Amino acid sequence: MHAIRSISAFLIGAILGTAALAEPLAKVNGYPSQPLRFISPFPPGGGNDATTRWVTTKLSDFTGQPAVVDNRGGAGGNIGAKAVVESRADGYTLLTGQVSLMAVNPALYSAPGFDPLKNFVPITQVNAAPLAIVVAASSPFKTFADLAAQAKAEPGKITFATPGNGTLSHLVGAVLAKEKGVPMTHVPYKGAGPALNDLLGKQVDVLITSTASAAGMIQSGQLRALAVTSPRRVGIFAKVPTLEELGLSNATYEDWYGFFAPAGTPPERVKFLHDAITRTLHTPEVTKLVVDGGSEVVANTPQEFSQQLALDIKRWGELVKLSAQSSTDPAVARARFIFHTITTMSTDFDESPHTAWQTRLPHMGKNPAYVGGSAMNPAIVRASTVVFDSTAHQREMRARRGEERIFSYGARGTPTSFALEDAVSELEGAYRTRLLPTGLAAIAMALLSYLKPGDHVLITDSAYQPMRHLTEQFLRPYGIEFSFFAADGSDARAGMRANTRMLYAECPGSLVYEMCDLPALCAMAHAQGAMVMVDNTWGSGVQYRPLTLGADVSVMAATKYLSGHSDVMMGTVATRQEYWQPLAERCDAFGMTVSPDDAWLVLRGVRSLAARLKTHEQHALDVARWLETHPAVVKVYCPALPSHAGHDLWIRDCHGTNGLVSLELPVGTSQQQVDRFIDSLALFGLGASWGGYESLVTPTDMKQARSVTDWSAHGPVVRLHIGLEEPEDLKRDLAQAFSHAGLDKVRAHE
Repeated sequence: MHAIRSISAFLIGAILGTAALAEPLAKVNGYPSQPLRFISPFPPGGGNDATTRWVTTKLSDFTGQPAVVDNRGGAGGNIGAKAVVESRADGYTLLTGQVSLMAVNPALYSAPGFDPLKNFVPITQVNAAPLAIVVAASSPFKTFADLAAQAKAEPGKITFATPGNGTLSHLVGAVLAKEKGVPMTHVPYKGAGPALNDLLGKQVDVLITSTASAAGMIQSGQLRALAVTSPRRVGIFAKVPTLEELGLSNATYEDWYGFFAPAGTPPERVKFLHDAITRTLHTPEVTKLVVDGGSEVVANTPQEFSQQLALDIKRWGELVKLSAQSSTDPAVARARFIFHTITTMSTDFDESPHTAWQTRLPHMGKNPAYVGGSAMNPAIVRASTVVFDSTAHQREMRARRGEERIFSYGARGTPTSFALEDAVSELEGAYRTRLLPTGLAAIAMALLSYLKPGDHVLITDSAYQPMRHLTEQFLRPYGIEFSFFAADGSDARAGMRANTRMLYAECPGSLVYEMCDLPALCAMAHAQGAMVMVDNTWGSGVQYRPLTLGADVSVMAATKYLSGHSDVMMGTVATRQEYWQPLAERCDAFGMTVSPDDAWLVLRGVRSLAARLKTHEQHALDVARWLETHPAVVKVYCPALPSHAGHDLWIRDCHGTNGLVSLELPVGTSQQQVDRFIDSLALFGLGASWGGYESLVTPTDMKQARSVTDWSAHGPVVRLHIGLEEPEDLKRDLAQAFSHAGLDKVRAHE
């Protein structure tokens, strides 16, 4: 490994030369033409995050495009890796991998969600970094010998933190405990950042982490390094002994970080990325960052990196299997080398009578000690104030929160709302998502984020009716022009103007579910310099996905199917990457946020979304087909019916239907008859919303709801939402309501 690394570094440095390092690379068939997204599969503050940022600070000098870091922590890095696997193999979404993720996890997890050799293309290894065993500066352990002696004297009492189960840090700690006679209790975290916080807060005794994670705090005097796992002393850790120096044989463990693209990425783009990243690594600024972080620049070729990965997968896979087989602990055998997950915490205040109760009470019960598994659902985190470890930590988090998702203040979101944002982003196929108090608030904030006085927005005639009210109450007074196009999109091109900034669609349309050719509309709008925003409440991200059809922004009322229980108000805005920043900045400026309790309720609803929609679809189609045969019904509006005008587009673009069905009554049906029909229904609640478990009915005024399409020749339209009740009961209820309204003998089709 070291020979490969040193030869590669020497050759690259010699070939490039100092002058060549500053030269931008020529694009490859127009690539790259948009920002590059680097997914760091661990939270901010750890070695993976630090390594990614070392490179992205200068990478744009060689790519001509910004580089954005997207932290996707969880499951030992598996969540972030899977997100890259599921992204387009176009060279715009990359993964920062490391030994634990790419070589250990495939053996540690029965289903990590990816195969490192089949699902990824190696680009280059950034560095080789040993691990450091560190304690807080105030710790009584001055040397590794102090730590080992105490651990042996009181086995299991000392806690060692790691960035997570299955990480290289975890494996090293387990080896120290099981094989080297230093018994400590493991406390896994979701990344090095949270672990460092608790180490400084004296909630754990020791941390085993990458030198990159700990370097800054060691230099500032906050931490003390007791030992490193490298074969020799390195960089700022030159005064820190290696484990082998301390008499522990075969105790050399080096982590590495490197970049990967999804399998299938065009080879010419992989080469471009390799050249750009290695040039970046050899700039004086980035080289210094790497060395100051206690590691060495590698910058090898994709082929060399691939060989190194294969070797590490074999090495660590065998170690994991051997350790699991040799364990006498049933929990270890079952979890395959994940030793007991114990989080033993303590407050900074003891129970001494010298500390007043009024001082102790605010600090009690924040970190309960417990042993066991993990909850199925994320916790509800209610927070306004968020505290930091130091002024430097607070400044760093505030500086980064403009472009990253940082837990810094309740109004900017909590881990609970972040979890829902991630779920919606995955549903929509989006870069990121923002949560708003209502569906209408989501529409309004999106318009406010992208439009300015003098702009023109072209709006579908089938838009949600409160959207029309918004045009008069917001757009017109603020000098934003607007006009409407036919719901099927047939006249949209003619409606475009020189100042058209946005085309706003809703597909299927509100109330009568008109279909439009969204991919064609997006192509037309983009060709004329306009963005496309779509109300996707009908589709819920499961049955219709506008972003995958070419749209730029998708809004939904999470009040409806995402919640599914008629007890939450919420909206979502999901965007492509290039449209994210304006929305995020405007939402932050206006203090737009949601309750963590509401976010948790919607997240609960999302779990059963597909199953509920399937039932809604089955019930709705049963009722719709029955309505088509009823003598009083002129027309049934449901895009899943072959009789629906946009049925072919529904087949092409949608993945099912929901519980919405509207029926048109004959011309001449009186308002009194409509009211009697609705009021006679026993199983349908009279309400304006939909998407819950219950069946609902509401009258419509299509003449008010449409301005481009002439509805004067049509009869009254009633909207139904078919819930989870037995369809036969709903049909009997509808039949008796038709009878009470005197509509049971009307021959609408004659």
